[in-house]
Amino acid sequence: PQKKATLQGLLYAWLLHQKAPHAQVEVGFYHLRDLRKGIKWLTDRPLHQADLEPFTRFLQQKLAEIYDPAVPFDQTDDVKRCEYCAFRQMCQR
Repeated sequence: PQKKATLQGLLYAWLLHQKAPHAQVEVGFYHLRDLRKGIKWLTDRPLHQADLEPFTRFLQQKLAEIYDPAVPFDQTDDVKRCEYCAFRQMCQR
């Protein structure tokens, strides 16, 4: 949860690089609590395809884990995270 904005930004950059491999992508965020501070950049330079290789490996690993029938699905231990989850009725929380 602490890195969800970073994960989202890297995912968008990765998706863009799938369509435009030579694109230079800058990932930045506006934090609603600190709008006056402007954009908080993920890196100090544009991201290239090679910069996303560690994220690509991470993404492949996570997707393999999700689709591996040998890895059981476990609900989170942090029930507070379920308060706003769209799937909480499905998992009966």
